[in-house]
Amino acid sequence: MNEGGARLEFAFPFYGRAYDAVYVPHDGAIAIGRNVYSPWLFPDYSYHYGSHTPFLFPLLLDLIPEAGQAGGVYARQEADRLIVTWERVPAFHRRENVFTFQAVLYANGVFEFSYGDLPAELAYRPDNEPLADVWVIGATPGDAPESSLQAVGWTNASDRQGTALRPMTTRWSSVASQRFSCPNTWTSAA
Repeated sequence: MNEGGARLEFAFPFYGRAYDAVYVPHDGAIAIGRNVYSPWLFPDYSYHYGSHTPFLFPLLLDLIPEAGQAGGVYARQEADRLIVTWERVPAFHRRENVFTFQAVLYANGVFEFSYGDLPAELAYRPDNEPLADVWVIGATPGDAPESSLQAVGWTNASDRQGTALRPMTTRWSSVASQRFSCPNTWTSAA
């Protein structure tokens, strides 16, 4: 893997298309099929969110894995799933806020978001410090054909086919076998 990217061992169906690669910027997002990483700039999620890149957003906010004492962004592939874990990753603007969460992408198109340790208070204050607060949880289809668009189902059913988001509170997968390389070379504007 380089620049946070991984070739999938399966074709991931997402809004009528199949993808064989994902890219994981450190900021709690998963770009599907297209790399949004830039060594010079903060990834422009507002551009990609409203444009062509399909995304999963387990917990989008400005994170800095390099500042964590014992954490980082990790991934493990199995034959039928990709597990991505953000473990004890501090927020860029508020380093005392540490986040642990996970996304699991299954070969049948289902994806799960699970949350471990989160700060006691999650604020959404876009007019205060928009990059310091959680501002997207969910998914966007990118430029998927309009005929394939469907509502993302919130379900606990384990055999659901198609695109579904399953927010989980009790299920957690161990991920220690592989670490994403997510260089953080951009700086905040003064």
